[in-house]
Amino acid sequence: MANSPEEIKKSIRSYIIVCLILFVFTGVTVAVASYESLDVGKHGFDTMDMILGLCIASFKATLVGAIFMHLNHEKKAIYWIFFGAIVFFALMIALIMFAKFDPIFYPLPHWSDVLEKLSHSFRNVHLPFEPVFPALV
Repeated sequence: MANSPEEIKKSIRSYIIVCLILFVFTGVTVAVASYESLDVGKHGFDTMDMILGLCIASFKATLVGAIFMHLNHEKKAIYWIFFGAIVFFALMIALIMFAKFDPIFYPLPHWSDVLEKLSHSFRNVHLPFEPVFPALV
């Protein structure tokens, strides 16, 4: 942290530089999404556009985390926790992907079949009380 006026001026200067970099890369993101001449990959939004947008967003998030949230001055344990969370997130996404392509398939029954089975199972039910609306029973 800054303790002297010179260090404060230096930290303010670095904050302003990072803020300008964030503004520039926000403009780059908007330009890539808006202008056809800056479109990468095929025409329109495709995988390459998504990858480029996520790379720009990741760079900006790294700057915000490192400079504005002071993560560049943290201890090593914070980095282990952070990267552990990223690995855990990637494993959960992989589990979802594996579940999506699971060869075991249980088809869901049609709703009319479910209603028919329910109506058969409740057809011979004797209520221990007098129904409020006998026409519905």
